[in-house]
Amino acid sequence: MHSSHPSTALPALAPTSPPPAALALSIDYLDALLFPAQPIIDLRVPLAPIHSEDHDSTMLDQEEEEETGEDDDDVGMDAFEIDFARDWLNRIVAIGTRKCARGEDETGAWEGVVDRAAKLLTDLSGPGAQGASMRTYILPRPGPQTKPVSESLVPPPPAASSFYPTPPPTRPPSVVATRDRAPLELTLRDGTQLEASTGHRTWAAATLFARLLATRPGDFFPSSSSDKSDAAPLRILEVGSGTGLVGMTAAKVLEALGRRGEATLSDGGDEPDAVLENLRYNVAANFPPKSAHSSGNVEVGVRALDWRDFVRVTPNDGSALSSSPENTTSDQTTTRYHTILGSDLAYERGQATLLHAAVAAHLEFPTRTNDKAGHSDVPTFHLMLPLRPTHRIEMEEVESLFPPAGGSSHPVAGDHFARRPSDGEQFSFRLVTLSRERFAASTGFGGAGSRGGGARNAQQQGGDVTTYELRRIVWEAVDSPAIAWKLY
Repeated sequence: MHSSHPSTALPALAPTSPPPAALALSIDYLDALLFPAQPIIDLRVPLAPIHSEDHDSTMLDQEEEEETGEDDDDVGMDAFEIDFARDWLNRIVAIGTRKCARGEDETGAWEGVVDRAAKLLTDLSGPGAQGASMRTYILPRPGPQTKPVSESLVPPPPAASSFYPTPPPTRPPSVVATRDRAPLELTLRDGTQLEASTGHRTWAAATLFARLLATRPGDFFPSSSSDKSDAAPLRILEVGSGTGLVGMTAAKVLEALGRRGEATLSDGGDEPDAVLENLRYNVAANFPPKSAHSSGNVEVGVRALDWRDFVRVTPNDGSALSSSPENTTSDQTTTRYHTILGSDLAYERGQATLLHAAVAAHLEFPTRTNDKAGHSDVPTFHLMLPLRPTHRIEMEEVESLFPPAGGSSHPVAGDHFARRPSDGEQFSFRLVTLSRERFAASTGFGGAGSRGGGARNAQQQGGDVTTYELRRIVWEAVDSPAIAWKLY
C-alpha cells in the first residue's frame, strides 16, 4: 500500500470481500495512517547570542528543521477521506457480524477483524477525529541555578550543543546519562481542528519560551538562597495556558532544581470548557497524583480564569474596556503570584486591556525587602510575543498598557494603576516593561527539530522565521511617599 489516501488504498468489499487476514492488514495500515506515530520535538538545541545592526540584544534560533523527504501533499487527511475510512470500517463490522451469525467463522478470524474495526471506529469518534495528536517535547535539564544568564550572555561551548558529550577513551561507550542528567520530557495532546479555538494548539512562542525556562531558570525564578525549606512555595501562574507547555515546563524546571513551588495553569478564552478539559488531561499525563511516599516538591493545578472578570466598561464612551484606577484597586482576597507567565496573548484588538487587568489582579506587589533583590526576585510578569507585521495595532496596545519603566512618576490621563495599602499608607503602582529581549525563531505550531513518524504532519510549518519579544513586566511605584522603592 503506497497511497496515503484511504479511498485509493483500501481494498474493495464488493462483490466479494477479501479474506480476514488481508482485511486485518488493511485495518492496521488505516490505523497507522489515521493516527501516525507520536512526533518528538527536541528543544535542546542551544540559543546563541547575536547583535543586530542597532545593537539591540537579540537571539537567533540555530535550530534547523530536519529534512524528512516526504511529499508536501502528505499533510493530514480531508473530511472526505475520513468519512470514506469510517464508512469502510462500518461495512467491515457489518460483513463480519453477518458471517459470525451464520456460523461461517470457525477459526474466529472474522470476530478478530470485527473487534479491530470497531476499536478503530471508536478512536475516530474521540479527540483524534478532530485532528488531535500527541507530541513529546524534550527539554534540557537545568543545571545548578546561578545568576541570571541575561546578565552575562556568552556563546555555549561546542560540547553544549549535544546532551551526550563525547566520552573519554577510558569510559565504556555503553555508559548512558544518569537520571540526574536526563532531559526533561513533557507529553501534550493538542491539534484539534476547532476553527474558533486557539487554545488547542501549541504555538511556536510557547516552545521558544519553554526552552528559555529550561536553559535560563535564573532569569525567571528567585535565587535558591531565598527559597528556604520552611519558606512558602514559589507561586507561579500561567495565563492563557492553552495546552500548558509553558506552565508545565516551569513546574518541571522547579522540580529538577529541587525547589518548592505551586504552578497554576489557567485559561478562559474561546472554547473554555474544551480547552480546560484538554489542559487537565495534559497535566494529569505529566504530573500524576502523588502517593503518600512521594517526595514531589511542586504542585500543579488548573483553573478557569476569564480576564473579562477583572475589567469594566468605562463611563466615558460606554463601549471601550479599561482598567481604570478606581476599578483596579487591590482585592486582598485574590491569590497573587510571584511569577506570571504568558505567550502569544495579543493576537486580537482589545486583548491587551483584558490581559493587563488580569495581571494587575494577580501579580504580587513589591515590598521593601525587594530593595536589594535581583531581577528574578522581583514579582514579574514574563510575556513572550511574536512581532507580527499584521498586528501593529495590537502591539501598540501592549506598548501603551505596559510602557517602559522609568517614565513619569506621576499618574497621567489614561494611566492604569493599582493601589496597595501598606503600614496605614496608600501606595500606587503601575505595570511597566522593565526590559525586553528579541529572538528569531520558527513560525507556526510546535517547533522545529521533530523526529519520528508523522512529524511533518504535526509540525505544520513552512520554514518561516518570526521575531519574538520577551518582556519583563513589573510594578513601578507611582507618586509614592519619599520612601525608596527600588524594584530594579
